Amino acid sequence: QNVIQVQIPAIKELCDSGELIVDSIDVFCEKGVFDVGATRKILQAGKAAGMSANFHGDELNAMNAAELGAELGARCVSHLEEISNQGITAMSNSGVIGVLLPTTAYILRLKPPPARKMIDEGSHFPSLYIHMCIHPPTHSSTHPPIYPPIHPFIHHFAGIAVALGSDFNPNAYCMSMVSYGANITCLLVVPKDLLLLLFSRW
Repeated sequence: QNVIQVQIPAIKELCDSGELIVDSIDVFCEKGVFDVGATRKILQAGKAAGMSANFHGDELNAMNAAELGAELGARCVSHLEEISNQGITAMSNSGVIGVLLPTTAYILRLKPPPARKMIDEGSHFPSLYIHMCIHPPTHSSTHPPIYPPIHPFIHHFAGIAVALGSDFNPNAYCMSMVSYGANITCLLVVPKDLLLLLFSRW
C-alpha cells in the first residue's frame, strides 16, 4: 500500500515538476517478495502514473509473471527461467519483450531460460535481438537511461523478441560474460542469430 499510495504519487509529483525523469516501473514478482496480486496492483498504479511496466519475474519459481506481463501490456519481463508454455504464447501474442540474464542464471546455477523455444515458438523469422542493458543506479537520477528503438523490430517476430541483459549492477558484475553466458546458458549460437547489438547508457 505504501508503494501505491505514497511512493508512486511522490514520484509522479516530482516528474510533473520536472525534478525527476522516470519512464518505467519495476517489481520483483517472486515468492517471498511480491506475489502476482501485489505485482499487478503496483504495475497498474505505475502505468496510471505514466510509467511503462518493465519488471522481473519467473526467475526462481513459476509465478505466471509472463502471463501477467502480457495481460498488462508490459514493455519487458526479465529473467524468465521458469516461464511456462502458456507464458511463452501470451508474450508472443502481446509483443512483450523477454529480457534474459544468462550470466545471472549461470552464477546462481539456475535452470537456463528456454531461449530457443521463446525465439522459435511459432516464429517465421527465428532471430535474436540482443540488448546489453546496463541498469541505471537504484537511486533516482535526473538522467534517464537511453533505450534503443525496440518496438519497430517486434513486428518481425511471430515468437518472442528476446533481449540479453548484462545484469550490470553491484550484485552481479558480469557484463563481459554476456556472449559466453548466452552460448553456455541459453544454448544459443550468437553469430548465427545476431540481429542487432545495442548499448544503453544513462
